[in-house]
Amino acid sequence: VYGISPFSLSQDIGVTVAEAKEYMERYFSTYSGVHAYMSGVVEQAKQDGYVSTLMGRRRWLPELHSSNFNNRSFGERVALNMPIQGTAADIIKLAMIRVRNRLKEEGLATQRLIVAVMSGYGRDLMYVQGRKVDCEYFIPNLHYWMTESLLYPFLGGDSIGGRTTREHMLPSINLILPYFYPNFLADATEAGIRDLSRTALENAYDILRALEQEHQNIYNTALTLGRLGQAVHQPRLPDKGASMQYDFSLPPSAYLEDDLAQASRICPKEAHYEV
Repeated sequence: VYGISPFSLSQDIGVTVAEAKEYMERYFSTYSGVHAYMSGVVEQAKQDGYVSTLMGRRRWLPELHSSNFNNRSFGERVALNMPIQGTAADIIKLAMIRVRNRLKEEGLATQRLIVAVMSGYGRDLMYVQGRKVDCEYFIPNLHYWMTESLLYPFLGGDSIGGRTTREHMLPSINLILPYFYPNFLADATEAGIRDLSRTALENAYDILRALEQEHQNIYNTALTLGRLGQAVHQPRLPDKGASMQYDFSLPPSAYLEDDLAQASRICPKEAHYEV
């Protein structure tokens, strides 16, 4: 239940939201240290301005003091996750260094390396060093690795605490314009961020339009926002503030048309950018 909402847990284990909430409350009551850590690490990060791994590597979080709710929420999620996930990454890196040193000390030659994920840089490095390497997944040289579905409104997103679930849809944030400015992409250009945002909106629109058309063809009824759960597992509701009210009788693509129109005012389609 680490970092999950009662709604998400209910969807994962097939129970009601009330049952999931009760389960979480019992869990945190039994393992009170977990809840204390989750609350304490965020509060400490607000005081220090950063979080760190067990190895001492820091992640500065100016977002925690942002006046924007979405930015603060993002900073709190990073503050909660980074010490654990970052420490795990540090342990793997240290293990890799120690394995290399031990092989060198023992005079053992490696015939072939087998890795799960290899980047373009890693492939080039292995070629220069004359090493044979196999991988399960190959990725090109990337500055950031993002889960694409989390960028798509209504289909994915980062959940938000303190918001009421409506029509079994979890309030969420998509880390793109016009919902959120992804300032964690530190070395990306503003034009690149705009292009990324527009592309994600267009992709989400195409997916939802296809679902709406198929739903109409099969069931002879419109796939409205209120019925999106019939076609999408755990649909999300993009958070636009407490004053924004969704009409659940409209198709979700209608809202994406509005968002695309808004994006077109800041992201000219004739321009081409790279993140």
